[in-house]
Amino acid sequence: MRAKRLSAFLLCALILPATPAAELNWSGYGNAHYMKMKGGPELAEMDLSDSQIQLREFTLFLDVVISDTLTISSEIEMARNGSVVSLNYGYALWQPRDWLNVRIGKFLVPFLKYNEEKPSFRQSLMSSPFTATVLAPVINPNAQIAQGIGWSDYGVSIEGIWAGETGVLSGTLAVITGLANSDPAALDSNTVNFADGTPPGAIRPRDGLIQNEAGTRDNNDDKAIVARVLYQLYSIPLGFGLSRYQGSWDPNGMLDITMTGVNAELRYPRLEIKMEWGTADIEQSPGALPDGALPVTPNVSTTSYTMEAWFVEAGWKFKQYREDLWVKLIGRRDEADTNDQAAFTPFDRTRSTLGIEWQYEKNSRLRYEHQWTRIRDFGRAPSAVADSLTDSPSMHMASLIFWF
Repeated sequence: MRAKRLSAFLLCALILPATPAAELNWSGYGNAHYMKMKGGPELAEMDLSDSQIQLREFTLFLDVVISDTLTISSEIEMARNGSVVSLNYGYALWQPRDWLNVRIGKFLVPFLKYNEEKPSFRQSLMSSPFTATVLAPVINPNAQIAQGIGWSDYGVSIEGIWAGETGVLSGTLAVITGLANSDPAALDSNTVNFADGTPPGAIRPRDGLIQNEAGTRDNNDDKAIVARVLYQLYSIPLGFGLSRYQGSWDPNGMLDITMTGVNAELRYPRLEIKMEWGTADIEQSPGALPDGALPVTPNVSTTSYTMEAWFVEAGWKFKQYREDLWVKLIGRRDEADTNDQAAFTPFDRTRSTLGIEWQYEKNSRLRYEHQWTRIRDFGRAPSAVADSLTDSPSMHMASLIFWF
């Protein structure tokens, strides 16, 4: 199904420019990185302490302008060293008024801000905050799982923009397919297998909602509702917003996911500060067990729970040669609480990141960042896991990003 939809959008992009009124605009970007972790566990699939060189993304944006009010937009993305090619989004944008935007198709879900400004030249760090890897299903933290980069879904969204005396207000309401889970009993049914003697399937950490991005795999007839309000002040370059997601995840459409988030951003020419906070309430039946799980399996859900994540990030261009050539220092602090009190999970943690970004050409940047992580409740880790993992893993990453 996904391949058919990708082919349909590619066909539209090729045919529509042939019509007299149509115009094709295209652009793109790519990024590659080198990453090395210290103190990471050795998994059955890979050793996280091994260095990795990866072409993370190569993306083409295709916009077919049919008229002054109708545009077909798409993003075709190649990720994970070219192992995944996906249509990250593809939708028709109708603008019947200057203040009204209607999208129909597959689009980036309007929850918080990071999802619509995913890792590219719009960001200062290549690594993603916990609000995008542990809370909302935006960026997959596991390089071995082949999914696109970005939380997108099929549906309809309506966005209104109003300019007032003190600022600009925008509101978005979307009806989408929604998140789903392949296991009817428990949402956090993912499994991590260690290569150090831990029994296979013994660790089932709550790593967030990323493995439950529905896309074309929805398992019920219920649709999800997403609403977001953003406000940008005129007097100072400050913007802030409120987001809400409501939908069901089980095959019967009886168990809900409710997400709430707030975001803020202060952006000057040489200084920017931004933050996001989000919470996810997961409804589950008491005593739920994932398929194949035993009652003694660690991290098995027993009832409803709440996850929370936040980050604060600041960047300062301490050296600016001209408007498009500069060097920036970046710092970020984030935290994730998966609310898993039954057993150890490496995703319940705090993290500090320091980085430097150098835009040495108009459309190219070099980045370096170093992270320090603190895993909470490390004393509950199984002995075999604790022997191969530290409670304070670190990571450094060098990356190159370019756009055209």
